[in-house]
Amino acid sequence: MSFASPATILEQAKHAWKRNIADHRRMITVYALVAFSLPLMVLAINVFLDQLLADTGGLSGIGLRSTLETIQTVLSTATQILLPFWSLGLSYNALAISRSQTVSTDNLFAGFRCWGAALRLMILRTLRYTTKILCGVFLGSLLFSVTPLSDNLLAISNALANDPAYATATAEELLAALAERITFWDMAPYYIFCIAGAALLAIPLFYRYRMSNYVLLDSQKPGALFALYESSRMMYRNTSQLFKIDLKLWWYYLLLFLALLISFGDLLLPICGITLPFSDIWAPVVFSLFSSALQFALYFLFGGQIETIYACVYTSLKESEGGNEPL
Repeated sequence: MSFASPATILEQAKHAWKRNIADHRRMITVYALVAFSLPLMVLAINVFLDQLLADTGGLSGIGLRSTLETIQTVLSTATQILLPFWSLGLSYNALAISRSQTVSTDNLFAGFRCWGAALRLMILRTLRYTTKILCGVFLGSLLFSVTPLSDNLLAISNALANDPAYATATAEELLAALAERITFWDMAPYYIFCIAGAALLAIPLFYRYRMSNYVLLDSQKPGALFALYESSRMMYRNTSQLFKIDLKLWWYYLLLFLALLISFGDLLLPICGITLPFSDIWAPVVFSLFSSALQFALYFLFGGQIETIYACVYTSLKESEGGNEPL
């Protein structure tokens, strides 16, 4: 099983997206409006609730504070749970576009229609990713500890352990003193080893499961384990081809990363010594609003077509083994 060359896939996706571009633009606009306005609404509500929390003091306000904090937690958790199901609707429409079928804003709810299987797929996939990442971090830290790059950290630790001033210090005091002596650049090699180890183990698994959402949405009786197995089977010996497509889209992922990075501007700019012209309360809202606006623009201009590219990969893989099932 294999799919067409990256150049062919990109050309197919371009023609499929332009075939009925007005409906496709309408669909991606609705998707992006919900995907980026919902977190902003939750953030604004949380800022308002933070103001209320600041005004509730003393024992008499314990019940109200507990209620407001619960509301904040529920809203944030609900957003994180709902948005992945919403994104499945975009994948469903992209799959329809790749097969020259009609798209609809109603199909954006496709992920909610198979929510049980979709939830199990997300949980299983996350657990496997997390396991690989943790194993990779352990492998990276182990390799770092046997290289000369760890000598500096070891010297700092030994100097602290032999310091008479800390002879009777507790474990917490020793950790605090160690944190004061170790700089970011001392830890940088360790971080690099851990990230490299996590990437080494997690990235191959990530590519194995790249088609799992499409398998789930395209199945008559969707199942999480079947989606993972079928995605692994489809991606066997096709990872390098899909990686080439990702490389061709590097500019899109870079722009998305930069747009996402802006949302942390209230944290990053003060570190760089830049004073913000507005209060700390509204800084997260301002940067999140700007970041969401940029992400919305990227999705409106390119997001639907990018998703269609990967849907075309899935469709090509299905065609190579004898045809497609209708959505």
